[in-house]
Amino acid sequence: MKRTLKYALSAALCFGIVAPVLAQEGRPVPPDVAETHWAYDALKNLFEKGLLKGYPDGLFRGPRPASRYELAVAVHSVYQYLMGLHGAQQSQIDDLIARVKKLEGQGGDDMSGFATKAELRALQDQLNQLKNQVGDIAKWRGEIDTVKRMATTFERELSRLGVDTEQMKKDLSGLAGRVTKLEEMMKVAISGQIDFALLSGESQSGFMPIGVDGRMPGRVGTVPSATGYIRSAVAFHEAAITLKGVNEEGPKWTGTFVLGNMLSAPRVQSGVVVNGLGSQSGLTPGAGYREGAGDVYIQDLNVTFDLSVLGNKSTAKVGRMGYKISPLVFQRGDNTPYFSNERWDNGDYTITGTILGFKFGGVNLDFVFGRTNDQLSTNGVELTPIFAGQVGHAVAGATRPRGYTRYNEGGLPIDRMIAANVNFPLSDKGKVNLAYAILTSNTVLYGGTNNMMNTVHVFGADVDYKFGDLKFEGAYAKSVNAYNNTKKFDTQNQAYKAGLSYGKDKYGLYANYMRIEPQFGAPGDWGRIGIWWNPTDVDGFTVGGNLKVSEDVSLDASGTFLKGLGKAVNTPAGGTTGMPTNAKVSSLKAGAKWHFAPNWSLMAGVERVEWNITGLGVKPLEQWYNVGVGLRLSDSAKFSLMYQYSDYDSKGVGYFNPFAGSAATRAKGGFISSQLSAKF
Repeated sequence: MKRTLKYALSAALCFGIVAPVLAQEGRPVPPDVAETHWAYDALKNLFEKGLLKGYPDGLFRGPRPASRYELAVAVHSVYQYLMGLHGAQQSQIDDLIARVKKLEGQGGDDMSGFATKAELRALQDQLNQLKNQVGDIAKWRGEIDTVKRMATTFERELSRLGVDTEQMKKDLSGLAGRVTKLEEMMKVAISGQIDFALLSGESQSGFMPIGVDGRMPGRVGTVPSATGYIRSAVAFHEAAITLKGVNEEGPKWTGTFVLGNMLSAPRVQSGVVVNGLGSQSGLTPGAGYREGAGDVYIQDLNVTFDLSVLGNKSTAKVGRMGYKISPLVFQRGDNTPYFSNERWDNGDYTITGTILGFKFGGVNLDFVFGRTNDQLSTNGVELTPIFAGQVGHAVAGATRPRGYTRYNEGGLPIDRMIAANVNFPLSDKGKVNLAYAILTSNTVLYGGTNNMMNTVHVFGADVDYKFGDLKFEGAYAKSVNAYNNTKKFDTQNQAYKAGLSYGKDKYGLYANYMRIEPQFGAPGDWGRIGIWWNPTDVDGFTVGGNLKVSEDVSLDASGTFLKGLGKAVNTPAGGTTGMPTNAKVSSLKAGAKWHFAPNWSLMAGVERVEWNITGLGVKPLEQWYNVGVGLRLSDSAKFSLMYQYSDYDSKGVGYFNPFAGSAATRAKGGFISSQLSAKF
């Protein structure tokens, strides 16, 4: 809203106002006001609002001086306009309160007592409209004060026109006070997201297919029964509302509250293990997808306030919040390959505690203290459980690694953490990050022996630097198991990554080397080979590239080639060996995306994983083929649909069989996944 009163008074003083009506329909600008005049837009706005009226002959006669009576009428006209806005807003507020009270009276013991989606949407629309009006009216603070002063100046003329000037001044004072209160009340930003996801599958081998998370779509009945797309279909939903303080001064706060059936714990149904999407930081390999019980949880709820340390700007963040450091040190993996959501996929672990942030020039330093586990939903489901520490090999004897319940095997459930993380620039071309975290547990592994452990220390460094179009990235980390401050199993527990990438507008190439020793067990996220997430006891290379064929078509491809380290390690059971150096696993991926219409996109992809472990004589094979379509419904809504063909073949190797405890050697079939997301 433009500053109408200021323009009105300026126009009155410069051109004169003749008998403006107090509540009339808008009218066009008189013909004697040139469109090139500096005040044309302001006058047009006033005429359209009915605040100005020309002479009876239809002219405005701008150069004519205004009398005091005409100015008094102009002031009263603007006063009436302001009070009309106030009245309309009060009516809307009263209606909003009545709707809320009506919904409050609908409570009951079952779901029928809740508000409908239509009722919630109507409330949201009305609230958004009210927020916009408050924002507009707040801009009138200065004009309201001006009208009050003008009312005093022209009090005599207004009285002769029959205006109750005392009531007019009281109304204006009340309006000014109400604007102040509304500004304080509306310093909250409300946003959110609603997601619906559907998963189903069908067998083409007598056994349900396996996704890249090691799970089956809609597994029901006895292990491993085959079902069709309809019988196996499961529907997930989640709605998140974020409230955020937008005050310009003082502490900043935010909170995200979520309702849905995605977060869930594994349970047994019809004799088999099923789960929703599980927690936000773990997998349940072998489980079928089934809707979780309706649940409510707090994703984050915290307050941030500013500090000053040695004259430098610093902050303190207190409450429940997300935090991550780097992939080899402390970062949550994206464990929902068939569902896309920023809260689930952003890599943050949820902690409750304090983050102190310090800035010293270009150097950023964080100190983190917090509770990690026991961030529970109302149903008691852990939000982002953290496990750390690794003892022994992921591949040992007649076993193969899969997707796992924790992002490492044999680790500790972490209950608390303290960490320091410093980041500093390398000129304007790169940066270095150094971190050290102490992760403690209430659980003691190998209790009563000399191998007791209840703590994991993780430290690491990351660096990246650009040389023109060439970029170098490197990382190192080490995890040390300990009992309090006494180190345990402090061997073969390091990780290294180094790579180069070259990028232009139309294409990019990259290559990197990775070595993950068998007892490295940081709570990080360093990749996936088929259904083996965060591989250990391996080293090898990844090469890949991308090509932008046109503005609408892009291609990408990569290959990862790993081999065993052939290292023996000590465990409580004695020395063990894992993958020998001539044991290999490779992964090839390729994808294409085509924006074939303004709001439509088509994608296709393939992933092939091949094992070659010495002594098998055969090569177990994992394959997935994808095709999907995406539709942009609006700036805040999108829809996606994907079909995936899965073919998992153990090639007769028993411990590579797709289902534990089953003689089944092959599982293949189709996945269908779809998702509708809307933000508000």
